[in-house]
Amino acid sequence: MSLYFEWLDDYMEGKLTPQQRLDFEQAMKGDEKLRHAVENYPLLKQLSASLIEDETRQMLKDLENKKSVPDNTRRLWWWLAAAVFVGLVAYINKSIFFSTTPGNEQIMADAYIKPESQKIKGEATDTLTLTRAIDLFDRNYLTEALPLFQAPATNDSLQTLSNRYLAHIYLRTEKLTLADSLFTILENTSNYRNEALYNRMLIALLLHKKEEARNLFNLLDKSQFSEKQLKKVEGYLR
Repeated sequence: MSLYFEWLDDYMEGKLTPQQRLDFEQAMKGDEKLRHAVENYPLLKQLSASLIEDETRQMLKDLENKKSVPDNTRRLWWWLAAAVFVGLVAYINKSIFFSTTPGNEQIMADAYIKPESQKIKGEATDTLTLTRAIDLFDRNYLTEALPLFQAPATNDSLQTLSNRYLAHIYLRTEKLTLADSLFTILENTSNYRNEALYNRMLIALLLHKKEEARNLFNLLDKSQFSEKQLKKVEGYLR
């Protein structure tokens, strides 16, 4: 902890000499904790006044009959308060992070399986359009690929393939309801049944519906997945 914490009160109360003030402000540039202490001085004062650990209680008891507090004791108080403050800031930041993104990003990183590139043949306009859309998807240009997949296809086979990629785009862009509805349709297609079940299970996990996710997991043909991948998913299903 920076020794400049002992100057914190005097800095905030304008009691430092011009040179001391310059030294203090220079120290803040390289000490994030000191800078946070200055920026949150009122809160830090409250924290320093409300520390009630056994050690600080004993310190107060020992000092209660003295007229003044030694400089080194005041420094210790600031160090204690600053340590609690830094810990509190870290806790609040962590709480905010997990409340706004409750593990979904990590679940996607661990469990999402990008479909293998699929080649289609033909010279018809919609076939060429779909080929371009798949190429964009494979290169992660989802925004550009989306309207191409949304264009109506001339036959059921191409439409099913479009729906497959649309479902993945909706999943990856957090439009989970749309993704689930398309994967539900794809469940009835033998070629994509297992893939659809897996991704519906993933969506249930993202929506914190573990029981539904477990039921979908039990319907999977697990021989199509690596043991490593299955263990990752099972970890989220516990």
